[in-house]
Amino acid sequence: MSFLSCLGGKRPPHQIVMLGLPGSGKTTLLYKLKLMDKVSGEWKDISKLVEAIKSPNGQGDVSYHYEELSSKMLKNYGIWDVPGSLISVWPTFYRYIRISAAIFVVDASKEASENEKSLRDARRVLNFLLNEDELRQGAFLVI
Repeated sequence: MSFLSCLGGKRPPHQIVMLGLPGSGKTTLLYKLKLMDKVSGEWKDISKLVEAIKSPNGQGDVSYHYEELSSKMLKNYGIWDVPGSLISVWPTFYRYIRISAAIFVVDASKEASENEKSLRDARRVLNFLLNEDELRQGAFLVI
């Protein structure tokens, strides 16, 4: 039980950081979770939304996204979607925000799975993240 909840205050939401190489599907996953039909549990088609978020020069995302969600199990939680193009900024998110979990997204499309270089890069980044002290406190999920 947190100090705030003992005093009757609202407990801050769990914080989750979502990382992965550029184009791995982090933003798509975030907004599918956000916009999923709560009654039927079905995924909505969000392709137009994701395309609108991409930068005009076709480089993918150039800024992070944050969404607060809720579920029966976790109650309230926030997900930070940090672009793969900002890999040098990633530590800022998990060193200065109290992270409950990290999600590492790997592009599993047929094209990406045939690209050995992108798989090696993903493995290298994943190994680096698994050795970060700040990420050892919470759950780590690879999707």
